[in-house]
Amino acid sequence: MRAFDTFVTISLFVLLISAVLFSVYLGGMSTMLSDSGAPGIAVGGVFLAIFGIPVTAVTVYVAAVLLAWQADGLTFYYPIVAFGVMVVAAALVMVVSVGLIAMGQWIHERNASTAPAEASTATAREPKVLTYDRTHYFQEKNRDAELGVERHTGRRYLAVTMPQRGQEFREYFGLDKQTYEAFVAEPQDAIFLADRCRNGTYVTDRMPWAGSPVPKPVHAGQTGLARKRAILLTDVPTDVAGLAADLPPGIPYVVIVDDGVDPAGNVGVHAHSGAPRILIAAHQLGLG
Repeated sequence: MRAFDTFVTISLFVLLISAVLFSVYLGGMSTMLSDSGAPGIAVGGVFLAIFGIPVTAVTVYVAAVLLAWQADGLTFYYPIVAFGVMVVAAALVMVVSVGLIAMGQWIHERNASTAPAEASTATAREPKVLTYDRTHYFQEKNRDAELGVERHTGRRYLAVTMPQRGQEFREYFGLDKQTYEAFVAEPQDAIFLADRCRNGTYVTDRMPWAGSPVPKPVHAGQTGLARKRAILLTDVPTDVAGLAADLPPGIPYVVIVDDGVDPAGNVGVHAHSGAPRILIAAHQLGLG
């Protein structure tokens, strides 16, 4: 009888291991409770569910094994009682955990509903970003080209679809007014230039990515400008007097030569290193 009781006890304890493993799985699945998003005391409820359930099950299992090992009489009922205690204890831990999470959500919602409204002047405004608005789209088989105007600067552009990393995105290349109007009249020329841009021929003429912050115009009194790269905020750059700047058509960037704005409101720039110095009205230059 003693041998049979020992065999049954050991067999039941082996089966009980599956209950312990299930408690570990249940604790791991409890990480989904964090999706509630409630802060504060609710975090304690989540951690209690994750760690409390498996720790409780392991503790009950170890205690039952030790008690059965030290018992003098029949021991087959120890794993049975341990299973019942595990279920009840795990259920209690889960109830407490869910209760803490619910309490945390209630406190969070109550605080949000009773919090004083912020003054309208304190409302944060979303920063302006470069937005390319399409005006024309041309397509010929698998070749395409897009013409448009950037919303905040008025810069005309040619957009090119660039297949990369298994998906398509667009790169934007600056155009002057004359070239833009020529492409509207001759879409084939726009598609041809788009092919060349796609092949990397005009990388230096690439404009900032869509969604980039709108550059802030250079202003009088600003210093330390020398050698900074500035974006042209117009595709018809001029000096303060209105004289057209001698720059390559559609160039998006220039390099500032002067340290600051001169008394007339101009800034000396060049298209690239070694190019002649050219005066451009300060407000037509933007710094990121």
